[in-house]
Amino acid sequence: MTRRWSRPSAGGCRRSTTRPIRRGSPRSAGSPPTSTGSPAQCRRRGARARRRTGPLRRAGTMLIGEMAALLEVTPKTLRYYERIGLIAPPERGANRYRFYGPRAARRAQLVVSLRRLGLGLEEIRDLLDAGDGRSLRQRLLGRLDEQIRDRDLTIARLQGERDELQARYDALVGTPREREGDCICAALLAPCDCGARDPSG
Repeated sequence: MTRRWSRPSAGGCRRSTTRPIRRGSPRSAGSPPTSTGSPAQCRRRGARARRRTGPLRRAGTMLIGEMAALLEVTPKTLRYYERIGLIAPPERGANRYRFYGPRAARRAQLVVSLRRLGLGLEEIRDLLDAGDGRSLRQRLLGRLDEQIRDRDLTIARLQGERDELQARYDALVGTPREREGDCICAALLAPCDCGARDPSG
């Protein structure tokens, strides 16, 4: 002989199961109750319960440690980017773990990649949040072009400074031997007013 009873499921509904009953055993007043609702009601209750608790982790997400390992940075770095508003704070699951959805993960990847190009944090913020109708690639091309022109100007300035140093060096090397040992007029690219060294000295 068997007795049908129900087992609790998500949302507080019960699924009907069977358990054997020993012959002659009395029916207990505390036996499990029968089903508390129709299958449709149970499904609705289960959905409401899941919405209240939230998922432990959605598909396609990464924990902050996983994200840091993938980007080859530390979790501390990602948290710092969160604090300054460069990336959005990750979501939290029902277990309170922090996880990144696809959009947040992509943003973090772009921030780290732009940092590796030598850009400052504010430059990165401007590139990502410009909202000027251009794509990120177009904005980055413009920024790299500016950097190339800046480097060209720097190289030209440094080359001029080097040429001047070379001229001073060559002039000093060509100082006549008869001049005093402390005469450095040639390095100044100026006429010498030190006078000739006294041969008797």
